[in-house]
Amino acid sequence: MDRNRKLLLAAAAGAVAGWFCTAILATSLVVKVGHAERRAESAEADAATWKRQAGKAYTELLKARAGTDNTAALIPVGARIDCVMQMTTVGGLTTAKCEDATIYPPRDY
Repeated sequence: MDRNRKLLLAAAAGAVAGWFCTAILATSLVVKVGHAERRAESAEADAATWKRQAGKAYTELLKARAGTDNTAALIPVGARIDCVMQMTTVGGLTTAKCEDATIYPPRDY
């Protein structure tokens, strides 16, 4: 084999090795992005769970301070209420009842 042929073969081998390394790095990057997305989804689910638990604890704190389960008078200004609304109509009057309520504290609490 002459010198030019050896040089061409070495350059081709280097190019193939470079493309092989590029493919490996691209694959590992895609895998890392997938892991990051799953971690972000898990973190969002954990944050929602903690927020729900904090709201339940705040609701219980309000009940304990008032010494009653009647939360109609316990809701502070700016609080956010998360509940299931039950609408009933009796004699032409519609009444809304909030069941399984969780009271979240105001933003500046």
